[in-house]
Amino acid sequence: MELTIDQALQRGITAHKAGKLQDAENFYRSILDAQLTHPDANHNLGILAVGVGKVEAALPHFKTALEGNPKIEQFWVSYIDALIRLGQIDTARQILNRGEGSGLTGTKSAELKSRLIYVPVGSAGGKAEIDGLITLHNQGKLEEGLALGNALTAQFPDNAMISNILGVIYSGLKRYDEAVTSYNRAIELKPDYSEAHYNCGNALKKLTQYEGAIAHYNKVIEINPNYASVYNNLGNTYNQLHRYDEAITNFEKALELDQHYPGAHYNYAHLLKEINRYEEAIVNYDKAIELQPDFAEAYGNRAQALSEIGSPDEAITNFHKAIQFKPNMAEFYTNLANLLIIKNEKTSALRMIEKVKCIDPKSRHNNLLLSIFHTAKIKNKKIMSPDITSSFNPFTSHRPVEPELISQLYKMNTTELHEMGPKDARFGNGQCFYDFSLFENDSSMIKMVSKDLTTIMQKAVGSDIFIYDSFFNILRAGGGLTPHRHINEFDRKSDFNLINRKYSLVYYLSVGDQNCNEPGILKFYNPNEEILPQEGMIIIFPANREHSANYGGGKDRVMIGANFYSL
Repeated sequence: MELTIDQALQRGITAHKAGKLQDAENFYRSILDAQLTHPDANHNLGILAVGVGKVEAALPHFKTALEGNPKIEQFWVSYIDALIRLGQIDTARQILNRGEGSGLTGTKSAELKSRLIYVPVGSAGGKAEIDGLITLHNQGKLEEGLALGNALTAQFPDNAMISNILGVIYSGLKRYDEAVTSYNRAIELKPDYSEAHYNCGNALKKLTQYEGAIAHYNKVIEINPNYASVYNNLGNTYNQLHRYDEAITNFEKALELDQHYPGAHYNYAHLLKEINRYEEAIVNYDKAIELQPDFAEAYGNRAQALSEIGSPDEAITNFHKAIQFKPNMAEFYTNLANLLIIKNEKTSALRMIEKVKCIDPKSRHNNLLLSIFHTAKIKNKKIMSPDITSSFNPFTSHRPVEPELISQLYKMNTTELHEMGPKDARFGNGQCFYDFSLFENDSSMIKMVSKDLTTIMQKAVGSDIFIYDSFFNILRAGGGLTPHRHINEFDRKSDFNLINRKYSLVYYLSVGDQNCNEPGILKFYNPNEEILPQEGMIIIFPANREHSANYGGGKDRVMIGANFYSL
C-alpha cells in the first residue's frame, strides 16, 4: 500500500529522531518525488545536510521550504543560520530583514541579529571575553556591558570588534555621541569594517547629523553594493533632508536588491505620501501589507493616503484594520476621529478621542480635539470653526519682565540651535528649550508667566484657548529663524479646520543689541510687515502667517514662544 505524503512525512520524522538518517532521507525524498516544493520535507532534508556538514547543499532546500511557507519561524532560522555558517553575511542580513516582517519573532530575530552584528573581523582579542560582552548586550545588561567593554578596550586596544560592540551598547543606552566615538575607533583599526560604518551611520542619524550618516552609509556601499538595508536607511536620511529625488533613488535600489523587504516598501510609500503622490504610495503600502499582513503602521498610513484621494470609507476600514493589529497606537484613533467628523459621525468620533485619553493621557493632538468637542458641546457651537485667522492682524501687548525669569531660563536644559535638524526653522548661534512644554514647568515663576500669557492670548482671540506647545529661544550673533509657519502635518491633515484656529505668540524678555546690521526685526510676509521688538513686547499672530528673523547683535536675545488654538 502506497503511503500518503503525510504518512511519509511522519515516518521520516520518526526515523530522523531515532537517528536513522538514511531512512529519514529516503522518506523525505519520496515526498519530493510527488511534490517537489513540499516545505517540511525540504526543510528536514536541509537539516539532515547540515548535520553531516553539507551546509551548502542544504541552502536550496531551506530556500524552497521558506518560499513554500514563510509563516514557519524555524524555516527562517534554519536558512539564515546556514547562510551565516557559509559566511554569506549580507544575504543573511537581507533574509533577516524580510523575516522580521513574516513569521520571525523578536527573540529569534535578536539572536540572529547578534550573530550578524558580531561577525569576527580578524582582529586580536580574547574570544571568551568578547562572548561575555555579547551575552551582556543580548541580555539587556547594558551598564554591565559598558563597564566590561571599556575594560576590554584597554586590554585589547587593537580589537576592532570590541569597539564596534561597545558602540552598539552606547547606542542602546542612547548615548549616541559616545557610540560614534567607539565606531570610529573600530573603523580606524579596520577601515573596511562595513558593520561599524553601518552602525556609525545609524548613530549619526539619531544625532540628526545626516550628512555624516550619508558618508558612512556610502562607505558601506563602496565595500558591499548589495546591502539593501543601507539603501533603505539612505532613503530615510535623504527624506529627512528633503532631498526627495535621492531618497527615491535609494528606496528603489533597496527594493531592486530585495523586493520582499516590507520596511523598504513602507518607507518608500511614506515618502511618496509626503510629496503628495498618494496613488503610488498606496501601491507600496499594499506591497508592504502583502509581505507583512499584520503591518499596522502600513494600514494606518494607507488610510491617510486613501483619505487624501477622497476615499473616506475605505480609509476608515484601514484605520480599523490598523487598530486591530495595534490597539494601543493612539494616533490611529485620532486620525480615525478626523474622518468620522467628515461623515458627521460625532458620537463615534468622540468615542475614538476618549479612547486615546485612556491610552495616552498626555497626547497633545488628542487633548486638543477633546477640548474642541467639549467647548462646542458646552457653547452649542459647530465643531468646524469659521475662518477667523485670515483677517487677524498681529496683536501686540506688553508685560513687565522679571529679571529672575531670565535667570531661571538660563538654568534650564537647552539644545544648541544648530543641532535641531533641517526641518526646524531655527538656525545658527543660540540655544532653545529642550522640548516644547515650558508652561508645564513646576516653578512658581513659570506658572505665573503662563497664567498671565494665557489671559492675554484669550483676550487676543476672544475665546477660550488650548495651548499646544511652549518654549524659549536664546539667539546670539548669527542666530535666527528662516521663513516659516507654525503649521504642522496634523494641522494640515485634520478636518477640524485647525489651520484657521491656530495662533502663535512671542514674548520678548530681552531684545539684546539692536545697534547692528541685523537687529532681529520680526518680518511678516504676504502682506509684508516688519516689527522691531521691544523688551516686554508680546506679539500674537496667525500661525499660518509666514515670518522670519535674523539677529546679529552682541548681546543675547531671549524670548518665550507658544502656539495655541482658539476653541
